[in-house]
Amino acid sequence: MGMKGSARNLLLNAFMGSDCFVRGSRKERTLYLTFDDGPREEHTPGLLDLLARYGARATFFVTGYHVERRPEIVERILRAGHEIGNHSYRHTRFGSMRLADQLAEIAEMDELLQRHDERARHWFRPPQGHLSPSLAWALRRSRRRVALWSYDSLDYRARAVSELVKRFDERPVANGEVILFHDDNPHTLGALEILLERWREERYAFRTLSGPRP
Repeated sequence: MGMKGSARNLLLNAFMGSDCFVRGSRKERTLYLTFDDGPREEHTPGLLDLLARYGARATFFVTGYHVERRPEIVERILRAGHEIGNHSYRHTRFGSMRLADQLAEIAEMDELLQRHDERARHWFRPPQGHLSPSLAWALRRSRRRVALWSYDSLDYRARAVSELVKRFDERPVANGEVILFHDDNPHTLGALEILLERWREERYAFRTLSGPRP
């Protein structure tokens, strides 16, 4: 999705207002790390170890299948002080679904997540970032909080750690970025070992989406 997707997200933010989080304050050295499509047994535990080393908090947008398959990882995410978000129950393509089915998926996933963190509602991030006008309007009317992103790491395209890091070299992060990652591949973990060290030296703080904001 890249820069075009990030620009589209800012437009959605303007439409939905405070119920849509795309970017934090540009005045504070804060980054919001987010991870989609997990939890994955092969990758998420190592990522949690890495985040712990740097005292970094993150938000994990999880899907129903993986939550039910690995509930112990979800519990570990929460114990470590991270946040879980709603990435739909089945992670099917929302663009091909009826609005009623989309809303049912979101509600079903919230019920599942509530068993873990006792929250009735969670930040929602649509699969593939697909947010049609009808869905955006329905979510706005129900005051549903939607989380998108301002920086797409493109880790789903990367074939090597160096390729992923190069993107951040070419377009460095800035204050308040909500960064889209995925915890379903080995490249993200390898790149973050380099990036977190860099960002710590640059004195960035790392917060969850619901954590205290500047």
